[in-house]
Amino acid sequence: MAASPVKVERRAPEAWEFAGAKDGMPHPMHLHGYFFRVNTRRSSPEQVRRRSMDATGRLATDLGLKDTVLVWPGETVAVTPDFGTPNYPGEQTFLLHCHNLEHEDQGMMLNVRVK
Repeated sequence: MAASPVKVERRAPEAWEFAGAKDGMPHPMHLHGYFFRVNTRRSSPEQVRRRSMDATGRLATDLGLKDTVLVWPGETVAVTPDFGTPNYPGEQTFLLHCHNLEHEDQGMMLNVRVK
């Protein structure tokens, strides 16, 4: 609980990828305290690809600022979090986790330390 495996500099650019296991389930990945933009979806299931809005594979629901993105099995979603917003002074810890209740209960979450 006390570990912060992800450390970011406030106002520094970040590029993250969420990758879903091929034999897994959908994971709604949620970042507390900050927003991100969805840049691309790769290896999406057919039902997701059919609904893409552009060549990046993004869906209509991916446009604009997000704090949660649904990652399908076998899919990789690239996002750019915006840590430029000065939410609070000094270092802060925010939570990144899967919003599936079973996964929250099983500890599928990480602390993100913003310096």
